[in-house]
Amino acid sequence: MISFFISTFNYLRFIFKVKENSTIIFFSESKYYIDHFEDLVLEIKKNYNDIIYITTDSVENNYFKKSIYTILIENKVILEILFAFIKCKCLIMTVTDLGNHLKKSKYCKNYVYFFHALSSVTRRYTREAFKNYDIILTNGNYQKKELELLEKKYSHPKKKIINTGYFFLDKLSNKANIKRKVNNCVLFAPSWSYKKNLFENYSLEIIDRLIKDNFSVILRPHPEHYKRSINTINLIKKKFMDNSNFEFDERLSNLESMEKASVLITDNSAIDMEYVLIFERPVIQIQYIDKIHNDFDDIQELISMENDFKKQFTIKLDVKEINNLNQIIKKIDKRNIGEKINFFKKKYLSHEGNSAVFASNFILKEVIR
Repeated sequence: MISFFISTFNYLRFIFKVKENSTIIFFSESKYYIDHFEDLVLEIKKNYNDIIYITTDSVENNYFKKSIYTILIENKVILEILFAFIKCKCLIMTVTDLGNHLKKSKYCKNYVYFFHALSSVTRRYTREAFKNYDIILTNGNYQKKELELLEKKYSHPKKKIINTGYFFLDKLSNKANIKRKVNNCVLFAPSWSYKKNLFENYSLEIIDRLIKDNFSVILRPHPEHYKRSINTINLIKKKFMDNSNFEFDERLSNLESMEKASVLITDNSAIDMEYVLIFERPVIQIQYIDKIHNDFDDIQELISMENDFKKQFTIKLDVKEINNLNQIIKKIDKRNIGEKINFFKKKYLSHEGNSAVFASNFILKEVIR
């Protein structure tokens, strides 16, 4: 009840604050997206003041307060009402399937999406994930080509697709301490899927096996696991939290865990690309359920970036062979892969090191003008 009144009050504050013809609004789904938003928000703020940041998380509510006007809307009903009638010049967010998860308001002039992962468009997203956006900021030309192909194949409305680069990777690159690595430290970061999850079915076994083999283990669940797999999380905490070789990472940023890990284990999480491209360290990909959230995997015109990445940089391990993790980690080839990584980034990423600046300039000159 208190949450409802707070959300209602903040909703009324928002109505009086917004200016239909000039306001830029950012909407964050949870506190775990701060690192993806921060550089773009602050870059726009350098040259433009009419910005509002909407969040559903009380922790995130305090993050930008000193520099950005922030509104907390915790109640789902109030949030849905807000998005049905929201007025602004530009709404920037990472919510897929706009029009399904959140309604699209006729009073918002430009809906802008940017990617919070390096994933290819044609594998991990639904067919209409980006259909209702006006502008999409892509990590590189591979996503632009995929979006244009989907527009053509499924008669989706034409939209502006701009290769801006990947804000989060630039942020990690600027902040990462690559000398912090801890030997025999494993970061286990399973993905989330609509289908069966490695996290729910094998995480206990994988963590137990690694600890028994004298590895220290950092577990970083996907944000969706906190919503949909809380029973598994509680079981893991109950069994391992008192073990000095186990760490449960609930930090907003995954940077510290990546810095410490000497190897990453995942199944389909896009963290594998961020980890390799920044830290140049090995990844073991456990083969369980392929993460394909669509029905257009028959598109053969394009080779997915993920497949290219995994072919070059990951070690594949069938889930039935997880008892062999110890031997696999010990046999990992530690040769320098820096040259291959540089080639990969040049091939796939736009405006590396300057993505937020480029995107800010585009939004202010081409969308807000």
